[in-house]
Amino acid sequence: MIVYQNYHRHTQHTNPLIADSVATNEQYALRAQELGHSILSSCEHGYQGRYIECYNLAKQYGLKFVQVAEAYWVKDRDPDLADNTNCHIIIAALNEAGRRQMNKILSEASRSGFYYRSRVDLELLLSFDPKNVIITSACIAGWKYDDAEEIMLMLYEHFGEHFYLEVQAHNTESQRDLNNRIKKMHSKYKIPLIYGCDSHYIRTEDAQERTDFLYSKEIEYPDEEGWYLDYPDGDTVYRRFVKQGVLSYDEIMEALDNTNIFLQVEDYCSDIFNQEIKLPTLYPDWTQKQKDAEYQRLVWACWDDYKKQVPFNMYSTYEKEIKREIDIVVESHMADYFILNYYIIKRGKELGGVITSTGRGSAVSFITNRLLGFTEVDRITAHVEMYPERFMSATRILETGSLPDIDFNLGTIEPFAQAQKEILGDDHAYPMIALGTMKTSASWKLFAKACDIPFETANAVSEQLKKYDRALKYSDDDEKDNISIYDFVDNAYINLVKESEKYNKTVVSWSIAPSAYLLYQGSIEEEIGLVRIKDKMCCLMDGHWAEDNRFLKNDLLKVVVVDLIDQVFKEIGKPRLSVDELLQTCTPTDKTWNVYATACTMGVNQVEQPGTAGRVAKFKPTNIAELCAFVAAIRPGFKSMYKKFESREPFSYDIPSFDKLIQTKWMPNSFVLYQEHIMRTLNYAGIVMSECYAAIKNISKKRVEKVLVLKEQFTRGFARSLTKKESMSPDAARSVADKVWQIVEDNSGYGFNASHAYCVALDSLYCAYLKSHYPTEFYGVYIRLMTDAGKKEKVQAAQGEAESYYRIKFPPFRFGQDNSQIAIDAENRSIYKPLSSIKGFNKQAGLVLASARNNQYDYLSDLLIELRPQKITPTVTKLLCKIDYFERFGNQREVSLIIDMVEYFDYGRKSSVRESAMTRAYWAESVKKYSTNIGKKGNVLKTYTIQDCLAVIHDAEDVIKRAHLTDVDLKVKIQNQNDVLGYISTQTNREEDRRLLVILDVRKLISKTDNRPWAYAIETQSIGSGKHGRMTIRANDYNEQPINKSDIIYADNVYKNRSGYWYLGQYTRKG
Repeated sequence: MIVYQNYHRHTQHTNPLIADSVATNEQYALRAQELGHSILSSCEHGYQGRYIECYNLAKQYGLKFVQVAEAYWVKDRDPDLADNTNCHIIIAALNEAGRRQMNKILSEASRSGFYYRSRVDLELLLSFDPKNVIITSACIAGWKYDDAEEIMLMLYEHFGEHFYLEVQAHNTESQRDLNNRIKKMHSKYKIPLIYGCDSHYIRTEDAQERTDFLYSKEIEYPDEEGWYLDYPDGDTVYRRFVKQGVLSYDEIMEALDNTNIFLQVEDYCSDIFNQEIKLPTLYPDWTQKQKDAEYQRLVWACWDDYKKQVPFNMYSTYEKEIKREIDIVVESHMADYFILNYYIIKRGKELGGVITSTGRGSAVSFITNRLLGFTEVDRITAHVEMYPERFMSATRILETGSLPDIDFNLGTIEPFAQAQKEILGDDHAYPMIALGTMKTSASWKLFAKACDIPFETANAVSEQLKKYDRALKYSDDDEKDNISIYDFVDNAYINLVKESEKYNKTVVSWSIAPSAYLLYQGSIEEEIGLVRIKDKMCCLMDGHWAEDNRFLKNDLLKVVVVDLIDQVFKEIGKPRLSVDELLQTCTPTDKTWNVYATACTMGVNQVEQPGTAGRVAKFKPTNIAELCAFVAAIRPGFKSMYKKFESREPFSYDIPSFDKLIQTKWMPNSFVLYQEHIMRTLNYAGIVMSECYAAIKNISKKRVEKVLVLKEQFTRGFARSLTKKESMSPDAARSVADKVWQIVEDNSGYGFNASHAYCVALDSLYCAYLKSHYPTEFYGVYIRLMTDAGKKEKVQAAQGEAESYYRIKFPPFRFGQDNSQIAIDAENRSIYKPLSSIKGFNKQAGLVLASARNNQYDYLSDLLIELRPQKITPTVTKLLCKIDYFERFGNQREVSLIIDMVEYFDYGRKSSVRESAMTRAYWAESVKKYSTNIGKKGNVLKTYTIQDCLAVIHDAEDVIKRAHLTDVDLKVKIQNQNDVLGYISTQTNREEDRRLLVILDVRKLISKTDNRPWAYAIETQSIGSGKHGRMTIRANDYNEQPINKSDIIYADNVYKNRSGYWYLGQYTRKG
């Protein structure tokens, strides 16, 4: 069998730039092994691929890794001179120097040559050292320029024996023509030939899967007809060339044999490929001992500042704990991590950055992190027990070779990202990429097509998955874990959806990682490479690579709740309360806790979703420990115990020694909610705290051998402690130890991180405090943030809640307001929303109308004429008319006529009107006043020449106003508001209109006995007060006078039954 090397191939990692493949790198490694080939290339369109994966797979399967890119090239990369030529060229690194040069040049192509995609040019190509790379002319797309042959000759002269003319075996006319051109050049200039496979899948039968994938993306490549896109054996390649009929036997064999040049690629030598810790330092010339001393100096200096807030009698406790944590950091050689982040956070704050007062994850369980400014949480005084070993231990760091991991919750990322660059240097801090895989709904479509799922079934499941995607879209990050896809899919389809999930791992896109930044001592541009995503340069590394190869990935998370809290405090003009001040303010009787008890939770962290809001209203927390426990308890893993937790009934395991370890004065029950509960129990059994978190992981992941050893160690140690501390007999102690072990084993899988629960509970408490004490400012800021994020459903829900619970007014949109942005009037409890909150309106419309509001307009037509050049179209003004935006100029009928009239007269530019068009037109006399129909010869014409179009328009507007047209009726007005705004804005504020109700929804209440409606539940909105309400109408009353959504009724008789539910007894339909 003929053996060649497949350097030119593509996988799903090409999809971020061009949708082209569903193959994986591992499939190529397996195929290479099967065929006796020796290399694994990372080649992808436009960049060097996910080469770390290829490197690791090559090691796994005994292959040689080659870093390759099929780059796009042009003559001149200047974007201002760009055309759409974008030829292709293969670049392969022969050695580490070539690999670094490839990374640098492709990075520069992204930086200065980007025009729809990154493009190298001849200048960059010719800057390669010929000794360090292999270049081939690539596929047919490499020859787009008319003078392509001259350019290929120039490249050959520069790269010499490392330049090849690539031939491919497609049996198409275009490929035969190209191969004939190449054959002539080969014969004339002796430029060597090389075979390029250009595979996009492995076997011919895989073609359909790729076609289905492209179909799901609505993509088709008609010019591929006749192409071979598989990864064939050498004999098949030979037969294809023979069938093509262009190359001789010797030429075919030369092209195949020359692929073995890739066997000469040297092993790349760079730290990026190893799995040693890569922790950058600010002091590269210092010893570890010197860096440890600097870390300790910083910590103790910060303690000198903080201890002013600590009671003197607590000094020794704090200093003991600080020393304990310092020892962990020093022993694990991690001083650089904390020094670096201390200066990054400090500088980020100086640049105006906003960091949370609370924190995220286990980092707050280090009091030294409080001192260094990473959080305001003090674990020593917290009402939830935390252990520093949950964050890090020297044992865990040294044995696993891992790094500490602090996620920084920020309101503004940019200042901290800038701080990283300032402190480490430009080429040592870059945002990372995030690989996007196929969404569940897209996977389902691909699966349904591939498996011929009936259309009705495919469509039904697609609709259900849309609801799931929508729920994810409108949930906060901390809430996403509680949203299960299977809650949205009918039971009959669940197994089908599970089968379709095999496509979920297909890479389809990339994006700027929303929070991850690589910090690296070496040159990121040369050693790793950069790519351009949108307008930002990112390093070609994702989170998995960073974690697997132990790079420092700093997570700077943009968290809405941090921004919300910060902006509300700024809105009320007060400094942000510290965590301690917040807890001192929110006593159990403070009105803050009413937010939870009443389920008034829009915008309140952790409890915003309707289901969670209902749960917290039943639980009614009154202190931070209870709120923290609630946050942990609502996780899916605790589901079986939740009802007992919510009921607040006393609960224990009736094992005093164990119950005593779990219960606190703030939470006196024995629910095992936190991982820290289990850590404490393991520690009681004699397992050192530094090993307890690893033990929990072993139990939860059912690592059998380790669990068996741990079980024996635990039961023996726990029994020993019981015998020694509680004078229990050995047999009794062993029996209790066995029972406690079972509890530990059962709960290890879902114990929640106490420190993270405490942080998000504090975030929630900040929101509840601000909402209850400063509701107008809170809702105003929240609606502003949700409007900017495009979450209009949340905007509407927040408005409804604000009106119902806090009587906050949302004045209707009217010309004369500044509706370019949210305006908060706390004194009058009013919030003016921006026009951009209306579907179809952008920010520009609000800015234009806001700028016009200070001008004096006697005529609406003058305003419309002024607005038209600024892209305020009749479509926009008609929508504004429907919500009475131009109320000062007339009612809806009058304004609508004026808009039509001004458009008819082309905003003052119309020069003539035919007499026939004036028949029965109300503006006919206006035209006659300011026009003439007399020709130059004194004859009467059939067309009126307008002499003063603006005067015509003004006079016509006066005609409309003098007619005193009646407005549209109330039902039409309300329907218009619903159509444009998505809600009803009419609110008369008249007492007599409080019982005038708009029906928002009607649904049947079905009897369980006879399966017939016994009543109807209605949702209403009062036209008088704007308040929303729910009532029940008994079936007999409803049947006498049925009502539907959007109807208007007057509630004659409303009463409350014994259970406290409101009923509508008598009503009168209006309109």
